[in-house]
Amino acid sequence: MLNPQARLYLAWAIRRKNQPGVSQILEGMRQSAQRGTGAAVDRQLKRAKALVKTGTAPCTHSPWAPADGFVLALVPEDQPEILLFVRIHGVAGAKAAETAGQMLREMEE
Repeated sequence: MLNPQARLYLAWAIRRKNQPGVSQILEGMRQSAQRGTGAAVDRQLKRAKALVKTGTAPCTHSPWAPADGFVLALVPEDQPEILLFVRIHGVAGAKAAETAGQMLREMEE
């Protein structure tokens, strides 16, 4: 089952310019992958670029941690074929992006 947030981002990537505001959201995800908190994803990829959204949210489960890191990556950026949604306990979103990047790199090989 696809996470509701992941489903929304996938719909935006597919529709792209058909809805107001979507191109700005996707541009923000592109910038995150190039030089923001999601840059660890693009650094790991050899053949493609990604659209990335990271986040850090309060932990809601046991064992408790100050936060959990989230990453949503769409690869390749121009016509996504892969959607990866990662949640890592006890780290920030930028740190979770490192793991997501490693996972995507292994998928490329």
